[in-house]
Amino acid sequence: MLLIIFIFTSMPYIVIQMWLKVVPLLEESVIIDMLGTKHDILKGVYCMKINCLSKRSIMVSVMTFLLVLNLQDPLRAEVEEVITVSNKVNLTKSELSGLLTWNVESEQFSMQLIQLSSDYIRAVYSKYDFPKSEIERVASYCNFGTIIRNTSGQSLSYRVADWRYIDSDGKAHPVKTKTQWLQEWKAQGITYSWSLLADSGDYEAGDWQQGFTTINIPKDEKFDFIYDWVMNGKRFQQTIKDMSCAL
Repeated sequence: MLLIIFIFTSMPYIVIQMWLKVVPLLEESVIIDMLGTKHDILKGVYCMKINCLSKRSIMVSVMTFLLVLNLQDPLRAEVEEVITVSNKVNLTKSELSGLLTWNVESEQFSMQLIQLSSDYIRAVYSKYDFPKSEIERVASYCNFGTIIRNTSGQSLSYRVADWRYIDSDGKAHPVKTKTQWLQEWKAQGITYSWSLLADSGDYEAGDWQQGFTTINIPKDEKFDFIYDWVMNGKRFQQTIKDMSCAL
């Protein structure tokens, strides 16, 4: 058994290719991003069948866990320490639109979140022929244009799946990822995949990324936004308090 585990975890590329060919349960599967962007070929696979409780699918799930465990982003693999930082948050308001922007400058990972109006979201997705019902669903979220930058002098990584927002009741919720949106859109026959912030990334000094961040919360409710990044085996965490949606 140990030999089998060793083979599967030490030869991930070969295993995944063979796996996708020989396991019929995966014909309707959706590949989801569980790893950094440097491992785009290596994806976790979720079975979408009703009969996923068969012995074979349980075995597949176990092997998925082992592979993902083995193929973690090297920048995140040995993270033990979590450091809370309190970089200054600058809040500005556009004189033209009245929309708010939260800007956090840091010597490591800078973050800018810009309120996006529902009408703007409608205009963006209408351009790409989204169904009206889906346009309204996306517009119902609290949407932000997001710009992130590696302002350190070394490599770092981030992962949206680790980010959270805290509602007015103090309950923490995960931030919806690009992969989750794409899964839902694919089920409706939508192939558009741009606009949203990438799920994760490994960034060298000076690298940057942008895209939409979506928060599923009532538009009139304030929330705290918690995001983190990993550098030198340490996880750094920043909170932006009292954020609000564009009405």
